[in-house]
Order: sequence, then C-alpha cells, then structure tokens
Amino acid sequence: MLAFLRIHVASRGAAEDAQERRRLTAGRSAATRAGVPRSLQATAVAVALLASGGCSSDDPDVYVAGWESNGWVQVATLWKNGAPTALSDGLHGALATAVAISGGDVYVAGGVDVGPADAATYWKNGVPIQLTDGSMQAFAEAIAVSGSDVYVAGYEERTNGLAVAKVWKNGVATALTDGSGDADARAIAVSGSDVYAAGYEIEATQVSPS
Repeated sequence: MLAFLRIHVASRGAAEDAQERRRLTAGRSAATRAGVPRSLQATAVAVALLASGGCSSDDPDVYVAGWESNGWVQVATLWKNGAPTALSDGLHGALATAVAISGGDVYVAGGVDVGPADAATYWKNGVPIQLTDGSMQAFAEAIAVSGSDVYVAGYEERTNGLAVAKVWKNGVATALTDGSGDADARAIAVSGSDVYAAGYEIEATQVSPS
C-alpha cells in the first residue's frame, strides 16, 4: 500500500522551489542575491543528518548530506564524520537532500543539472542513478531502503509547469497527485509492505472581488 499525506496550502508552491533549485544548480550560489552577507557565498549547506552505529560503545558514524560551492557551481556532498566526499563532478550543479543507510551501503537523494532542467537522482555508494531524463524539472527529496528495494520521494514537473509529487521504487515512478496543482513529496518511510510519503499539494483558491 502506498499512502500520501497531503498538507494543502495556498501560497508557495513546488514551482517556486524548482526555481530556487535551478538557481542553485545552474550557476553561482543563490547566496549572491540581495540580503545575504557576502561572507556566506561559496560556502556549504547541510540539509540531512543520520547517525549509524548500533549499540556498541564506539561512537556512531555520522553522515550529513548537503552541498558545497566550488566557487562556480554547487557540488552535492556527503560528509562522514566530518570528512567530505563529492558526489557530483563539480562541472554540473547538484544538491544532496537526504541520506539513508542499509547494511554497508550509503544512499543519498538529490538532483543534478543535466541541461534544460534538474534530474531527480540518487547515489548508491557514490554512484549516481538518474531517475528522470532532465527534460522537465525534477528533484529527489527523500530516500528509504527496505531490503533490496530503494524508495525515493520527490517531484517532477509536467509540460504545464505544475509539479507532480512522485515516489520511485527501484526507478519506477508512481504519481501521487494528478498535476492540477503544484505538489511535492518531501518525506518517505517504509514499514513492511506499506509505503508512506508526506508532502504538500497547492490548491487553487479563487477570491471573489468585494
């Protein structure tokens, strides 16, 4: 069973999120915009944290996913115990948004600028797996692993410019919304055969003139 928890809002949508992502992946840091101190330009941003280590007396391994500017584009980055590993090539903008551990494997979700738009992508042990072709804006927001199955939550835009919330299971997409309003799946969890995704969907609100 696949369940999607919607939060209906009538303000900022996935389209604006997509524009922000495009600003980050397609060129110099979005920190160059007005209101952000210059000292924050060409810096690093951490967006996801995971500790893994079991019940031993040793300190657990701490994984952090995010991105770091190389001065020209954002580089998707995974830090393990403070040591960074670049996930993207540094030539094409990329962001990492989530991290999951299964056995000895490390999975990171995010997106990569592949041309006209970002492609929803995840990395397994540093190897990229592209979920979309980059013809429409898309991004992977969250990731979960159950056994040999990899679940990714995120969105992909349609030709009308509206984003559809999606879950990919082993690379196969399932749409969670119908595309009538901007939507995004921001979190995912798996319990047995049940898959839960949480996110939002924008509903159009018509206001009568008074």
